[in-house]
Amino acid sequence: MTDLISVSLIYMTGSADAFAHDCMSLSQIAAGCPLADGSLPYPSSREPVYT
Repeated sequence: MTDLISVSLIYMTGSADAFAHDCMSLSQIAAGCPLADGSLPYPSSREPVYT
């Protein structure tokens, strides 16, 4: 378990450094279970959050 934590910390540290130096971008992928009509129960963009 300690090895997993060490690898996770190294990964997160490297990712934070790459993000800070514009070598990495942030993407968000959301998955959900569609309703009976095929739609998802949340908006397809974050626009409602900021309006």
